[in-house]
Amino acid sequence: MVRLGTLWSGVEIAPFTANETYLGQLDIIIRSLREHGIYVILDAHQDILSTKFGSYDAAPRWLIDSFPPPRHAYPWPLKAKPSNWMLGYITEAAGHAFECIYDNVNQALDHYSFFWQTMAHRFGQYENVLGFELMNEPWPGDVMRNPLLFVPGRTGHKVLLPFYDHLVAKIDAVDNRTMIFYEPLTWGMIVHGSTLGSGFSRVPGGDRFRDRAVFSYHYYCWFAGVYNDNPFPKWLRSICDHMFFPKVLQAVLKDTQQTGGASFLTEFGQCKATAAHNTTEYQECLSVLNHSEESMVSWTYWDSKFYNNDGTIFTENVKLFSRPYAMAIAGIPFGSAFDTNTRVYEIMYFPRACNGAPSVIYVSPYHYPNGYTVQVSTGLQFNVTYNNYVEVTMTKDYKPGSLPSAIKITPL
Repeated sequence: MVRLGTLWSGVEIAPFTANETYLGQLDIIIRSLREHGIYVILDAHQDILSTKFGSYDAAPRWLIDSFPPPRHAYPWPLKAKPSNWMLGYITEAAGHAFECIYDNVNQALDHYSFFWQTMAHRFGQYENVLGFELMNEPWPGDVMRNPLLFVPGRTGHKVLLPFYDHLVAKIDAVDNRTMIFYEPLTWGMIVHGSTLGSGFSRVPGGDRFRDRAVFSYHYYCWFAGVYNDNPFPKWLRSICDHMFFPKVLQAVLKDTQQTGGASFLTEFGQCKATAAHNTTEYQECLSVLNHSEESMVSWTYWDSKFYNNDGTIFTENVKLFSRPYAMAIAGIPFGSAFDTNTRVYEIMYFPRACNGAPSVIYVSPYHYPNGYTVQVSTGLQFNVTYNNYVEVTMTKDYKPGSLPSAIKITPL
């Protein structure tokens, strides 16, 4: 899976005019990924929207320049352009620009809808395009004017959900198949509830979109982010790994149980592995991977560093992420786990006859350099193909039981 950044400014080069050169380059990338069996999430990425606010032009600069001026010029209330890009969000000018988009000032929302309709019409037909991520890390609006916008549930309900409803309707007019990924405020998935939670009482577009809606969320342990020493101290690791991330997973689960639809951890990471495996970044990413596996949560990683500057493979980072996993499950999954110490992988599921299609387990060569053994429950049979793939099917005398069947991979 690749979460591919696609910029509004790249597509809408002039009002309601698509940039065919940019779209052509995206087409080359998506086709190439398809040839290698890689799915794609098209992510409308942004960080503070514009070069006007010290970032890059995610939104078209011609549109940002057309907005009426905020009450105070950028970078108020800061005295100077912030050295940390994230602080740009609290400037009134940036928040005002987000609000202009949500409120369709100078047809801003219509322009954003044109961008997404263009993307859906051009790429929705590709079988490897899994979904459209409507906006990366949306900001609530002018929080200097209205601090209540910081309340995630309120903003999710009153600002983001109507915004997403509009976009979903426009996408659906040209593509009724591709999944829709929608994000809360970045602090709107820590707890569940109408006030401090996401504020989403339903999926964007209404209940008929439940089979296409994906609650997209990001996770970084803020507590670890303010601690720069290595290795990761046990007390801080306990806060991140045993309190904070499990709380996020539980809140997301409750949200999707209420709204319907799926969920996807579309961003975490910025890891740098070492041979000793004792850096804060490595331990934190390993914890996220382990918890995600146990909770059967899909994920994409942010800011990959899988090659060294000389083009050689950054082996430790590749090994961290190249884990065994179920590529396809002919049945209903029940539980999954990978122990990085023993390198034992196990998945439990209730098998079903899916037109004879097998369950497929990818077995990473990085964790099994000397080979591996495969164990399957009674009534299942397996076949190893191309060394790194295990295909499991039901035998003719398989009898469904009340307990799940299991596939277990053990290193030699």
